[in-house]
Amino acid sequence: MVFVGVLFASFPALFPETKAVVIEVQALAETCPATGDWVKIEPLSGLSYTYTAPEGQLIAESCYKVGSHSPVFQTYDPALGSVTVVSTVFNSPGGAICTAPGVPEAGCAYQALSHASFRLIDDPGTETPTETPPTETPPTETPPTETPPTETPPTDTPTPTVTPTPPEETETPVVEVEVNTGGSLLPAALILIGLTGVAGFKLIGRRKK
Repeated sequence: MVFVGVLFASFPALFPETKAVVIEVQALAETCPATGDWVKIEPLSGLSYTYTAPEGQLIAESCYKVGSHSPVFQTYDPALGSVTVVSTVFNSPGGAICTAPGVPEAGCAYQALSHASFRLIDDPGTETPTETPPTETPPTETPPTETPPTETPPTDTPTPTVTPTPPEETETPVVEVEVNTGGSLLPAALILIGLTGVAGFKLIGRRKK
């Protein structure tokens, strides 16, 4: 825009009605922004101005304008909730380049603010988190496990063997009988033979049973 203004101003005969229009557009361009995320505060006076961001927002960048000088921009990282802009632009008394108040000319001083703008962003600390509804997982049905019955083989119980006990043999005692026969042994011998026969008969009968 400055180059175009100089070009038109250099040829007034060719563009007799254009000079004023270019200067006006240039002046409008050298102001702090006021659209989009920018908030413009004007008019201002004094050497400083403090701006506080609305609730839920922060200041990421500022701009201020002093007299006919170019706007002064400044960024903030991290963003701030409140910012104070202070004029650091000197006037130019008599065309002098001032470096400090009263230097090199006595009239050197900071110029008052004419307006200021501030670029706002959302405060990430105040964002409401989005609640995600829980996902319901259907239960997994496990089919029952069939356990086959365990077959127990039969146990063979041995039959006890009964061994017959043979009968005990009873010996028949021999009874000696003394018979007084008056000296004769014949009657005693007959008696002994009779007793022996009876005992043998009983023994044979038991074995047959």
